[in-house]
Amino acid sequence: MIHFKTHISKIDWSIECFITTDNFQLEEIIFKLENIGCSKHTIKRARQILSEQYDSGFAYSNLNERKSIMVINKSTSMEEFVNTYNHEKNHIEMHICEALGFDPFGEVAADLSGCLA
Repeated sequence: MIHFKTHISKIDWSIECFITTDNFQLEEIIFKLENIGCSKHTIKRARQILSEQYDSGFAYSNLNERKSIMVINKSTSMEEFVNTYNHEKNHIEMHICEALGFDPFGEVAADLSGCLA
């Protein structure tokens, strides 16, 4: 598993990423989600999604605390990895746009997308 944290200083937003995870990391990820305020309902959904062995992911953001978690499970191919990564990255982008009032079709959102990539 690849695990890293990043901080986008321009907007004061922290993102913790878990890449190529499997069921061995599930409890650690659930713990992290609980620590940033993820609801029990969303935790249940995350557990279900992340229990799938391959080609799945999950993204959650606490908009008030400006913190996100992105999880990409193991992939069956490079194409599946890129698809899942971009899918979950898009969720994080939309969370940030919503929280900070950015136009998701504007230049700031496009810059954010490049930054997250």
